[in-house]
Amino acid sequence: MIQVPEETISTHHGMVRRGTYDPADLAQILARPDLHPDNVTYLEQWRRTLPPYGPCAMSHPHISRCLSVPQDRILTVARWTLPIYGALHFVPLLFFKRAAFARAPARMALRAAWGTARSTTFLSVAVVIYQGWFCAMQNAHRALSARGAKEVPAWLLEAVTSRPVHWIGGLITGLSLFIEAKHRRGELAMYVLPKGLESAWIALRGRGLVLHTGKCGNPLVRIVLVRFWSCELCDLTPLGDVTADCTCHGDGYGGWIGCLLLSLLF
Repeated sequence: MIQVPEETISTHHGMVRRGTYDPADLAQILARPDLHPDNVTYLEQWRRTLPPYGPCAMSHPHISRCLSVPQDRILTVARWTLPIYGALHFVPLLFFKRAAFARAPARMALRAAWGTARSTTFLSVAVVIYQGWFCAMQNAHRALSARGAKEVPAWLLEAVTSRPVHWIGGLITGLSLFIEAKHRRGELAMYVLPKGLESAWIALRGRGLVLHTGKCGNPLVRIVLVRFWSCELCDLTPLGDVTADCTCHGDGYGGWIGCLLLSLLF
């Protein structure tokens, strides 16, 4: 799977939140053997001007042009996820739908292959969208900065790389979910929702907006909120017993996988 260098994340966080960075992080990137020569020039220029973000060249050190990054990301994500999604679509077919597979093997195999390609494309597009948004913010900031302060107001220059713009990028990335089959969207939402709720809770607690609840607070909040949300997948009583059984009604594998995830969560 694609792993952005840790130095990229720490540098970007430092510049956005504090306006500073650790020179050792930049030195680590400059020492990489796969660093493209054009990126060396750009990183040196970034070090002289220090705009309010970590340079996108640190996130793709071996590629000089941002427009060439999507192809690399798609191929890398596809190589990593294709075996995983292939197993996810073909294994249930062979174990749980053997009769249907025996009646129409070609049609069922093509259906599983299409599902594998669809799921792989979903994750690849999600990565490409956010990487493209990250690069686009910086390219826009550089283009506006080059026009000068007389033509571009300071508020517009700050808005291009502001936190809300990062949030918008995250929301747009979520649109890749619509590439997936409809019955699988609930499963994917259930997978990411607990972590999202936990992150939101930690952020609120860090700002003093909620009470400190010790080590049990984060898991407890996650369980309670997911329990309410899970009524969309299963016939549950929101205020009932946490260990109550559920009757699934999802299409395809969504129902029983949803209940399986719920049993693991609770």
